Amino acid sequence: VYLTHLSVEHLEKTKGNIINISSVAGLKPSTGGYLYSMSKCALDMFTQCLALELGPKGIRVNAINPAAVRTNFLQVLGFTKEKCEELYTEMGGKYPVGRVGESIDIANAILFLASDEASFVTGIKNDSKCTYIVFLQTFTWLRDTGSKIIMSTSKNFANKVVLITGSSGGIGAQTAVEFARYGAQVVITGRNADNLSEVAKQCAAVSPKGLKPLEVLADVSKDVDCKRLIDSTISAFKRLDILVNNAGKGVMSSINDTDILDKYREIMDTNLRSVIYLTHLSVEHLEKTKGNIINISSVFGLSPSVRGSLYCMSKCALDMFTKCMALELGPKGIRVNAVNPAAVRTNFLQAVGLTKEQSEGFYSRLSGKYPIGRVGESIDIANAILFLASDEASFVTGVNFVSDGGNLNAP
Repeated sequence: VYLTHLSVEHLEKTKGNIINISSVAGLKPSTGGYLYSMSKCALDMFTQCLALELGPKGIRVNAINPAAVRTNFLQVLGFTKEKCEELYTEMGGKYPVGRVGESIDIANAILFLASDEASFVTGIKNDSKCTYIVFLQTFTWLRDTGSKIIMSTSKNFANKVVLITGSSGGIGAQTAVEFARYGAQVVITGRNADNLSEVAKQCAAVSPKGLKPLEVLADVSKDVDCKRLIDSTISAFKRLDILVNNAGKGVMSSINDTDILDKYREIMDTNLRSVIYLTHLSVEHLEKTKGNIINISSVFGLSPSVRGSLYCMSKCALDMFTKCMALELGPKGIRVNAVNPAAVRTNFLQAVGLTKEQSEGFYSRLSGKYPIGRVGESIDIANAILFLASDEASFVTGVNFVSDGGNLNAP
């Protein structure tokens, strides 16, 4: 508290950020550890409150909540070195990723949160909405946190095959371009051939080797198209390393709508059914490459919305699917994570019926309500996706990475 107090005037000048190292003990009680748990719980709340207070000053504040990390921490508590190793081995066998953490895992998270690439991430609270960067035994919750300093290995996707659904525009297109920029062979898909072709040109232009993306015209709400998408990828490249389930659809609804079930089916087929089926089809290939899956969810999976029940339900279910798959697929060497954006400046609002002018007005009004003073851009979400897909996040699975400019905690 005091160091933060002393630092604010200097951090405001540099538009800097603060990262507090908390613990999973601040998120769940432990027998005999109430004093430690209380201190970390208090630190988490302090982080959330300061993110709101300091956001207008241009200062982001985030927390990292590690689980067991191989340090001398247990020896300081009185355990022998041999007992510590025994405990770490026992715990590692219970973690989906098959090991406890190393200091470098936490350092990687700190650097990401401290970097400009996490500039849309600040102060998410940990509650039923899963708000912090948490390295848990069972799954990881990466939330509103800072930025990352890019290291030489953090964005090396050479020889990786990356499939991104919904990549003919918006977040998906930006993500495809960023993966291509860092060496990946990308597979892009969508329903608009002209848009896909334009994204393919952008990817090839930034690819270090000029790799041309595989373009697959497909509607992921159709099972036959999902299967063709995976089959085409494997046929072309003989492998799959990263699956980004980005395709999504939104619709306003009321429980009184006469076509409520038609809307329900439409939303679930795209936002949930397609993810389940593509995951099902991909597992055998991802197991071979020890790959990972990233599902693009929404803050609306964490917070209810008037006339948004169907969309909120689909994203809430996607979050739970992500956590369950992290547990199920961890032993196969496959990590599964979700990114939960708030408002991002794309054509999404126009797709649900707003005009371009209405969309811009909406984004402008929201910007004033976000602690960091703006809505998201596609690159904000792409940065989070690339971090989670990288080897630097190898101790992160089952996470909700909330990239929302502090929106969830804002009044």
